[in-house]
Amino acid sequence: MHIDIELSIIIPLYNCEKYFRRTLECLRGQGVFDAEKMRAEVIMVNDGSTDATLALAEDAANEYPQIRIFSQPNSGQHIARNLGIDNARGKYVYMMDNDDVIVDGALRYALDKAEEYDIDVVHFDYSYVTEEELNNSRRNPVKESAVKFNGSGYDYIEYTNGIGFHYGLWTYIIRRDFLDSHKLRFPEAVRWGEDYAFVWSLFLRNPSTLYLDFVGYYWIRHESSDSHKAQTDYAHRKARKLCCHDLALFFRREQEALSDKLPANINERVKYLPWIQAFAYWGMLLRCGIEDYDKEVGRTMGAQIDAGIYPIPFRFPSAKFYDMRGLKFRLMWHIISTPILLKSILKYRRSK
Repeated sequence: MHIDIELSIIIPLYNCEKYFRRTLECLRGQGVFDAEKMRAEVIMVNDGSTDATLALAEDAANEYPQIRIFSQPNSGQHIARNLGIDNARGKYVYMMDNDDVIVDGALRYALDKAEEYDIDVVHFDYSYVTEEELNNSRRNPVKESAVKFNGSGYDYIEYTNGIGFHYGLWTYIIRRDFLDSHKLRFPEAVRWGEDYAFVWSLFLRNPSTLYLDFVGYYWIRHESSDSHKAQTDYAHRKARKLCCHDLALFFRREQEALSDKLPANINERVKYLPWIQAFAYWGMLLRCGIEDYDKEVGRTMGAQIDAGIYPIPFRFPSAKFYDMRGLKFRLMWHIISTPILLKSILKYRRSK
């Protein structure tokens, strides 16, 4: 018989031998391998790695009985996370990426607050850093922080103005029973933006929510920022993730399934989500330019039209629904909602 487990930490692994030892260091810094500090398990899901990742994980599992390993053919981290959730035994689950860093003591602190307030979801902050910034930073242990929000999931959507909460799963500790009772898992059809879909689905089920004002996670930027081309390529990838057509269709299905249960203000936000994604995509291209205009613009605009997310409505969404303030955002919205104008500016803005 195993002892009651407080927390299941789920980590998809794919060709991450370079970062594996640092991940173990992070887990040690949380007290994961010391039962007096935390009753936890670590579920590592090997997603078809072709390097030494699995061997390193197996060595770690031989050293630490808290580690459990599952393997699957390469299917994407969203499928790996589902496998981890299905096999989790902890009262709460936490999902981290295999190449980032958790601040020492962050999970223990968040978990204590979850227990103290008997809450479904605990949310904390993160810092977006380069490898150099991480190495030069002072990773102090977590200190006492303010409770900035304590309420329902619907109210948290309002509190953050719809887009203020971050979609990085590694900023959330979630009660496992809540996920199971609502049958919440990552949608298998959504390969880009799966975290975006999951977090919105979570809050649309109205979990009791606590937001703590502390940085508990370092999201590490591995892309090179030494050239305009590197920045442009990264911006294009980010834009595509923000505007996955499968994701847009997922949100439409969510609204159809939940519209009679959602408050009117939340329902209005969900209705606009696919259009906000289209806005983010074209706004990114307008800002950074585009190299292959003929291929990119025609193909993407056609796919968006087929998915029903373009053209976006000419009417700018009210500021009370989305945090898009000022003349600049309004001008961008009207440019993007006018196909002829959008195409003309994008052709002029070809990146060199």
